[in-house]
This record gives sequence, C-alpha cells and structure tokens, in this order.
Amino acid sequence: MNERYLFRGKRVDNGEWLEGFYVGSTHDAYIINADSFSPHFESDYVKVDPATVGQCTGMRDKHGTLIFDGDVLERSSTRLFTDVKYKMAVFFSDVKGAWGVELSNRGGETFLTDYIGNAYTLEIIGNIHDNPELLEGGGRP
Repeated sequence: MNERYLFRGKRVDNGEWLEGFYVGSTHDAYIINADSFSPHFESDYVKVDPATVGQCTGMRDKHGTLIFDGDVLERSSTRLFTDVKYKMAVFFSDVKGAWGVELSNRGGETFLTDYIGNAYTLEIIGNIHDNPELLEGGGRP
C-alpha cells in the first residue's frame, strides 16, 4: 500500500492514535485499520476526533518514522560552531499543492520537499495536538 494514502487520527473512545484509511462525513470521522481492512464490517470503523485527522506525507524522518500532517519536526544544524535547532509544523498548502513546514523560531514557510535531501536532519518530536507547547513561537497548523 502506498503510504501517501494513510491517515492518522486520535480515537474518541480512548485517546490513542490510529493509522489507516480515512472515512469521513460532515459530522464524523473514522479510521479503518489498514491491517484489518474490510469495508463490509462496520466494527472495523473506529471513530476519531476530526480535528486530529492528518494525512501521511509519504516522507520519513531520520529514524525512518512516517511524517504526518500536524507533526512537529526539529532540524539540527551547526552554524559557526553553534548548534541551532529549528522547530517546524507540517501542513499541506492548498495554494502550492505541496507539504509545507512553518518555521516557528524563524518565521516564514518553506516546503518539506526542500528538506528531502537533508532528511537525516529531521526528527519528529511531537505533534500539534498533543504537544502545542513545542511551537511557542507560532506554527501554522
């Protein structure tokens, strides 16, 4: 299965994150576990909080973990013998049609694809739903 079609959402019943296929309506959102997918069994549909649903970007961080919409990434670099860490929130830009990141401590946006060549420098450190404090300086989502 192509990872770009995976979604993630936070379960309404117990608050745990679930990855799989997304099924939504105007009022409800459901994730169907990709491993046990059967469109014929309603019991496979797990209700999730619609505000937490995010699509997989198809890209991975330096540990090989899939990056989803709403994840908070950290990029480390060294400038003039000083370690600098940038925190950024992942979002999809409807205008540009690409996955973007908002740099919380530098201002401005860039696109996640700009970092693919340096993916080894990106690390998921949380997400905007569980860890909003990670983006003290802002962040789009």
